Amino acid sequence: MGYETSVAGTIRDMTRQLYAETVAAVEELFAENQAASPIRLSGVRVCCGSEAVNCREGVYTLCDGTPWLAELTFGADHPLTTVDSRSDIGAERSGCIAAWHCTALQGVGDRWGRLLAQSGIRTIADLASLSHHEALELKQRLNTNRVLEFHRKALMATSACPVFPVSGLDRLDAVTIFSMPEHQGLRLAPELSPDDWRRMTDFLGALVAVISDRHLSATTLGQLLDR
Repeated sequence: MGYETSVAGTIRDMTRQLYAETVAAVEELFAENQAASPIRLSGVRVCCGSEAVNCREGVYTLCDGTPWLAELTFGADHPLTTVDSRSDIGAERSGCIAAWHCTALQGVGDRWGRLLAQSGIRTIADLASLSHHEALELKQRLNTNRVLEFHRKALMATSACPVFPVSGLDRLDAVTIFSMPEHQGLRLAPELSPDDWRRMTDFLGALVAVISDRHLSATTLGQLLDR
């Protein structure tokens, strides 16, 4: 697969956009032929090979032949809006994140925020509450595939929060924790096990991929977990 796109910012910004666009494309291709089928796409996970990413004059390019793997989850009784919990049974999504304006999502600037608001979608919770069919209808109204990208990001952002013991990390922001090596994190939070740490970094990594650094840097882990 060859891919070229101009992205302002860092290599992480490019990765976020590329991932979201790829997932949206997979969803759209499947949706085109599923109307009369009892099978429903309930989840998409994409992973990319380790080939080098080149950058020249602000344009990031993946080499031809870069391997991609798309893992699709199907279920007749589980629509696309169903998001599996990453944690214990009974875990809930973050009320803090759900209440944020859509512009907290990566790629949703003021212009897209206004367009979404005109359709009655103001918060991340509003966007995540759309069914896949409703997201496709909104895509048609706004005439852009970005809607599917934003919808996917909102679903990821409102996945259930893992359950962790209260620790000193609750006072730190998400970006700081995610950038911290495991040995340092466990030293600051002896209440956490190595498995707790891995689940925490998986959770925060998903947020870093879809939420703006500005919001995550201004929000503590305790606030994200609604405690």
